[in-house]
Amino acid sequence: MASLWEISIKTSLGKLKFPPAGDPDLPALLCAEGFDVQPISWPVIRRASQFPWHHPDPFDRYIAAEALTRDAPVLSIDAKRDYFGIEQIGE
Repeated sequence: MASLWEISIKTSLGKLKFPPAGDPDLPALLCAEGFDVQPISWPVIRRASQFPWHHPDPFDRYIAAEALTRDAPVLSIDAKRDYFGIEQIGE
C-alpha cells in the first residue's frame, strides 16, 4: 500500500503519469494481475525506523522494511537506489 500511496502523491503533483492511479479500484486491479497488495503495518513501520538515516525517503525505507519482513526483493527501476543492501529487481 505504501507504493500505491507514493504513486498517488507523485501523480497528483504531476511528477508521474500513471492514469490508473486515480482509479478507486486500483488495489483490486493489481491483485487481479497477480500483485500482492499489503496494508501498511506497525511492525514494518518500526523496522523501517531502525534503518540508518543515510537514506531519508520514508517510502523507500518502508518498502525496504517490507521486503526484509517478507524475505522478498525490491522491484525498482532505479538500480542506483540504496535499499539497505536488499536484493533489487529492475534496471
